[in-house]
Amino acid sequence: TIKILTEDDARDLFVKRFSLLQTGSVSSTDAARNKAVDRAMQQILKVARKQHNWVFATLAVKVRLDPFTRVKEAMDKMHAELAKQQKEEYAKWELCKKEIDKTEDDIKVSENTKEDLDEKHLQLSNKIDQLNKEIAELKKEEEDLMVSLKQA
Repeated sequence: TIKILTEDDARDLFVKRFSLLQTGSVSSTDAARNKAVDRAMQQILKVARKQHNWVFATLAVKVRLDPFTRVKEAMDKMHAELAKQQKEEYAKWELCKKEIDKTEDDIKVSENTKEDLDEKHLQLSNKIDQLNKEIAELKKEEEDLMVSLKQA
């Protein structure tokens, strides 16, 4: 018997035949409270219409929407937090942007300095080569003079 009740086919059949799902519940206190709120709202609207007083009409709507005030407060709080986060993220973005610009400027300055130093290094290397050639020529002249001095 247990095997028959626990089989998949039996479960599927049970679900198809007896699908009971509670979609909501209303307690008697909630229903009574809603009725009382509706009656109060109707009375206030009646007085507002008779006296053509918009303040009473606003009060009637407020009585009906009062449960939403907590939701609105939570939404306002979330909105404030999101605005704060957005400001912080924007400030961070601006800071990063400034740092990137500064780094790029530093890189350009360093590249220019490197190019200048490379050029100066090349000039000095050429000067050293030129001076070494002149020294070699002077030594050759000195040797030639020594040879001609010995011959004389």
